This record gives sequence, structure tokens and C-alpha cells, in this order.
Amino acid sequence: MLKVDIFYRNNLNIRLIRSYLEIKPTIIRDLEAAINATKGQPMTLTIEATGNPKPTVRFFRGTDELVAAEGQIELKEAEDGQTFTATILSMQPNQQGDYTATVQNTGGMAKSKKCKVTVTSKPSIILQISCIFYFIHIESPEFLRVPQDLTIAEKSEAVFECEVDAFPSAKITWLKDGKPLTVKEGVEIQAQTDKGLYSLRIPQADTTKHMGTIICRAENAIGTAEHPVQLNITTAPTLKTPLKDLDILRGQDAVFSIDIQGYPIPEIIWSRSEKILEGENEAISFSEDRKQLTIRNVQIENEDEYNVRIVNEFGEITSKSKLNVLGKFDFHHMMFLN
Repeated sequence: MLKVDIFYRNNLNIRLIRSYLEIKPTIIRDLEAAINATKGQPMTLTIEATGNPKPTVRFFRGTDELVAAEGQIELKEAEDGQTFTATILSMQPNQQGDYTATVQNTGGMAKSKKCKVTVTSKPSIILQISCIFYFIHIESPEFLRVPQDLTIAEKSEAVFECEVDAFPSAKITWLKDGKPLTVKEGVEIQAQTDKGLYSLRIPQADTTKHMGTIICRAENAIGTAEHPVQLNITTAPTLKTPLKDLDILRGQDAVFSIDIQGYPIPEIIWSRSEKILEGENEAISFSEDRKQLTIRNVQIENEDEYNVRIVNEFGEITSKSKLNVLGKFDFHHMMFLN
């Protein structure tokens, strides 16, 4: 205990401003020795302490301090000024461990005892065999850590990792366009089922084989969980389906379509001869992704060459199509020739 006097001095006098006792923090109710938390449910650590000035309390898991985060961790001080709590709102198995707290003010610091926190799963089945009870925890797959989207250069390595909690252990499948990826597609799949760790490695990512959405599917006898992940490969645009010449009966709609690939997502520019087609009107419209151009109610004056230019920072490509508008005579003549 230390008495502290604070004085103010000027040329005329010395005046006592404040006097208080500095008291080192004392823990009057320590952390519990052990807490068995339920997965997905809140878990609260509580400590009571006094001191002067009022102490500051910090909570730790191992050496990592618990920091308030909305929807995850709450740190509170009760109105009595001596009860402090830390609440983890949804406990997960990877949050098990030894928790401690420190109580500190200008007079010194006190450290709590360790609180050992374990996490158990919610569902359980009880089997009775010959009057002996067995407790088996079963659980459908749940992602504790999801794979992250990646953007890489072509022929570079791509690695997706995830952590899954499940019992029985989950079977992990990585799917592209609804089909499982295998060694035939140039990928490597690894699993540490005892730790719930899984990975997909693509040593040389290929635009055609691998770019796009990959689904990570975890399944066991209890249920299934899925998480989509995006693999973007920086590359110049390519045309998977170029434009084709069109023969359209007058009064019908002409639809020009392309299928492209490239990242960053290319800009698509349509033109008629040398004139760029920009805005939409009653006669012309574009699909939302601009991969399709529609000319409605075509007439003879719509006959021309139509072009598309696809460009991003890595390159560009073009394609063209001739629109032929047929009258009834032309149409019947073509049918006769065919």
C-alpha cells in the first residue's frame, strides 16, 4: 500500500491538490479451475478484483490476448466495478486450452490461476449393450476454416486448405463443373482425417481445366456441407465459341453469342462495321454479361458485318460475323436448294 500526495506549487504558495492510497490489485474471486464448454454455445470467464486506482483486466488463451470482436468475443465490466467477464459467443474445438487473466494498476499486477477449457460436441447417442452404456458423439460436417479464393498467374501453383469438424470423419471431395477433380486433371488431394485437415494442390494451374468455381464438399453418414471457392487465373481473353455468320428471315430476331474466358474479366465491345454499338434501344439489346447481342425484327438495312472485341490488361481477341437478311423468296429458294 502506498499513499500518494499530489501538490501544486507556484511562486506564492504550495497547495495540496489530491491525496489517495495506491493499492495493488487483489483477486477476490479467481477463474474457475476448469470449464467444459459446448461447441457452438457461449463460454464466459469471470474474475473479481479490487485495487486503487481501479485495475484493468486482460484475458488470455495461452499467450494470445482475447480482444473484443463483434459477434465473436465480448469483454464487460459489471456495475460494481470489481467483476470482469470475457465471453466467447460460439465455442469451437480449436479454442480449447488454458485461459488466464491479469489484473493491473499503477500499484502493481496480479495474475489469475489457469482455467482449463474443453469443448464437447452437442449431439450424442447412447447405446445400451449388455447393461453397459456407451456415449458416442456424432456430428455432421462443419467447416471450422474454409478454403480461400485465389488469383494466380497461369501455370502457377494453387493450394486450397480447409479444416472440418465431423464424426465420423468426413470424406472430402473437390468438384469442378459438378465432377470430382482427380489426378487425371493434374491435382493432388491430401487429407489428415485425425486432425480434420484437408487440401487441394494444383501444381500448374491451367485456365481450361481449373479456372472457375471449385466446390469443396464434406460428407459423412450424418450430413453434408459444401463451400464454393473461386480460382482466377490471370490470362489474356480466349474465345471458346466464336461468332458465326447468320442467315435470318426478315422480321425475326438475330442473336449473336460468344463464349469467352480470361481474367481479369474482359471488356466486351460490339460494333457494326467500324461503328461501336453502345446503348440499347428498341432494336438492339445486350445480355447482362454482354456475351450476347440481339437485333430485333431484322430488316434488309440491318445486313452488315458485326464484330466483337474482347480485351483485358493481358491481351485482346476479336471475332466477326456476317448477317444476311432473307426475304420470303430467298428463304424458299434456300429450302429448295437444301
